[in-house]
Amino acid sequence: MTKKGRWLQGILFLAAFVAGSQSAIAQLIQKPIAFPTNSKYSASGRTLDANDTIQLPFWDDFSSYTGQPSSEWWVSSNDVWVNATLGLHPPTLGVATFDGLNSNGIPHNPTSNFVGPADSLTSKAIDLSVIPANLRSTVYLSFFWQIKGLGEIPNTEDSLRLQFLSRDSVWVTKWVLKGGEENLKEDFTQQFVPILQPEFYHEGFRFRFQSFNKQTGPFDHWHLDYIYLNQNRSPSNNTYFDRALSAAPLSPLKGIYALPLSQFQSAADMLSGTSSFEFFNLDALLQPVEYNIQIVEASTGQLISSVDKNQVVDPIPQGLERRTITSSPVDTEAIKAFLQDKDSVVLNMDLFLKTGDKYLISRVDPLTADTTYFENINYRNNDTTSISLSFSDYTAWDDGTAEYAAGINQSRGQLAYKVVALAQDTLTAIDIHFPRIAPFADGQPLDIIAWKTLTNINPTLLALQRVSVEFREELDQFVRYKFEIPVAVSDTFYIGYRQYTDNFVGVGLDKNNNTGDRIYFNVGNGWVQNDRTDGSLMIRPVFENVPFRSVTGLDENPIEELTIYPNPSEGIVHFSEKPEAVFISDVSGKAIPVQLSDTQRPWSIDLTHLPKGLYFVQYIFQNRNSTFKLILTN
Repeated sequence: MTKKGRWLQGILFLAAFVAGSQSAIAQLIQKPIAFPTNSKYSASGRTLDANDTIQLPFWDDFSSYTGQPSSEWWVSSNDVWVNATLGLHPPTLGVATFDGLNSNGIPHNPTSNFVGPADSLTSKAIDLSVIPANLRSTVYLSFFWQIKGLGEIPNTEDSLRLQFLSRDSVWVTKWVLKGGEENLKEDFTQQFVPILQPEFYHEGFRFRFQSFNKQTGPFDHWHLDYIYLNQNRSPSNNTYFDRALSAAPLSPLKGIYALPLSQFQSAADMLSGTSSFEFFNLDALLQPVEYNIQIVEASTGQLISSVDKNQVVDPIPQGLERRTITSSPVDTEAIKAFLQDKDSVVLNMDLFLKTGDKYLISRVDPLTADTTYFENINYRNNDTTSISLSFSDYTAWDDGTAEYAAGINQSRGQLAYKVVALAQDTLTAIDIHFPRIAPFADGQPLDIIAWKTLTNINPTLLALQRVSVEFREELDQFVRYKFEIPVAVSDTFYIGYRQYTDNFVGVGLDKNNNTGDRIYFNVGNGWVQNDRTDGSLMIRPVFENVPFRSVTGLDENPIEELTIYPNPSEGIVHFSEKPEAVFISDVSGKAIPVQLSDTQRPWSIDLTHLPKGLYFVQYIFQNRNSTFKLILTN
């Protein structure tokens, strides 16, 4: 399991808990998941060996890569996950997150009930022997920290420790951060730690952050950002000539990240919306900022539309100001024209700041004012980001990345997600991202379901298919579950599943885009609209604008233990055994509400109100799914 899979293992109960009542246990549960261990970025483009020794300055703001910490700066740090989502209001877009699981998503010590060492982040060897004795009092390590963020708050007995490696290869603790409410803050806090003792001024100096907390899972979360070690520093010099993005932009298409081409073409004018993003001025002074947002084709970079060009942030950002910026409306007509006659296209919305940021300054000549820079530390790295917009055959409110999983833990419980089709279309399948988390649900039976309504009495079902839970080893991959019979849909409907285990079965939850009011669940007491968790379920409706070809070639009655008669029928259709569910649709795919009599054998459905013609009957019996053609002659 990757580190991303591990995040799905911390628990946040999202419904009320009443002690002593089994039915009152949280009905909708959110769990963190494990994340990738491979770094996708090296800040300088160099490939460095773990045994390489580097020189000051040391700087990493985690903004240009995700997954494993970069080998440019770090060794033995696979347990820590670099991400852009779980810190609240960080200085820059990425943070390094610690919890209680290793890089494989396994608890560090699954049998221990005690606090112990968990994740660690260790620097490469840094040669401090070259620092002159008269400058050693100016050597400081600074960083920004936050506990909890969007995870779980560490307890008061938990801690995050900063340790220095001495000349004698002994790790010496120099700073300790305790968990608990006392250190719970909305924003990140900057910390300065001096390196004073002679024992640390050697060729192989390292520093590391080590979390001490529960080792049985992801129950305590610590976040670090903007780690900087250099000489000629002081705690009073705690600002930086750096203007940085600190939160990724949202989709400008009314929060939708993917749409079928046909639906977008039909409703492009309704989808023109704005995006928003957050940036932070790390300098103490007023600093002007401009930004550009453009829509381009992902594969070629072809410009489709300039949303904002050299847009000035007004008023000028104050020193240490954090600001949320709203873009101009996106030109959906330009996108519509570009998509004409295309089958499947991915577009990028690129955002980049124009700040005047440069490399970290090494020295300014006092006579000539000539400036030299450390070219391996580029403040412009945190000025650029991008999101993807997909146009093919599915709708998505998630951005394709799961930070958590959400689900229920009750047999026959149901989870649903509200969908609005922007034009009449044909629902053919559901895509679901099942992150691999414990207890593993591989092979567990599910009914994937489409509902027209979620009324507590006789909800209108459009389609139902018996399937099983499948996982993909690749990060954030979906499984496509096809319905035997396509269903004509328009306006509002719902998609989801019914499970047959009391174990947690969760689907990916994207925390970046909040469509939590679209989530519904039913654990036996009726449908409940979620009002406690933020995010978008990674359940996607799949459409296909084709004739209903999949209804041909169906067996008349393939389940031998159940007999259905008569066929053709004048309207009353009998079942020799009681099916678990029955669905009727006409040749256009339109679902027809039907009620199965349950008073006595033979069980029956009354279709006498329907005109004569060909219909399709889908039913579930003994956990098997079958469909047959029915001819009405009345």
